[in-house]
Amino acid sequence: MNEITLNENSYRLLDTGDGEPVLIITSREETELLSTQLELDKRDHKLRALRLNISAVTSSFFGNKESMNLKSLARDIHALLDIYWLDHVYLFSDHLNHRQLAKLQTHLGYRATIF
Repeated sequence: MNEITLNENSYRLLDTGDGEPVLIITSREETELLSTQLELDKRDHKLRALRLNISAVTSSFFGNKESMNLKSLARDIHALLDIYWLDHVYLFSDHLNHRQLAKLQTHLGYRATIF
């Protein structure tokens, strides 16, 4: 995983694959991501997986998991999409619950769809 700074917040990012981009928001370590990749590989699509590890910012930037600042996360994701020249990504997370993921999608607008 590579370190990336978005709006002064540090994340770890792993970009693999080719095809439709899927942004995987996780707090797992790289070795634990294998099961997530296997789950995505079962689908019929060719996918480009962008694994954004938010563990470094979860406690200080977002507070506890239930009160995450999704607007700030969305701002950072917009910056990430701009850097990688992506108009749209599919969202997947093993960290956010469905309600949080839906709220994040709202903040990202046309640029994201829940996977």
